[in-house]
Amino acid sequence: MRKRLSAFGVDGTTFAVDTNHNIFTVAIGKQVIIKTIHCFNGNATSANIGVWHVSRNDTLGMHNRILEDFPVAAHSPCDLQLDITASLEDRIYVRSSASNVNFVLWGEEE
Repeated sequence: MRKRLSAFGVDGTTFAVDTNHNIFTVAIGKQVIIKTIHCFNGNATSANIGVWHVSRNDTLGMHNRILEDFPVAAHSPCDLQLDITASLEDRIYVRSSASNVNFVLWGEEE
């Protein structure tokens, strides 16, 4: 059953721009199919976003990048269809070039 797995906002202060933020970690005993990341840019100008899927024993790096510098128009949403199977302690990171950008992660937990 599809459900919201995480929600996160880059506010520019507590959660800085141009910084990778861990928005989801797969819990012990779970496997997750990440279906969609919904993003909304609440700014008057476009923003670039990035998404990474990092496996349990791996470190964040370019080799696990899903996308980077993906433009989202001003005051606009985007839906990234991913369909990624994530296992124990896999992590999803996001980044935005501007504040006032929100992310919602949707998927299925098994």
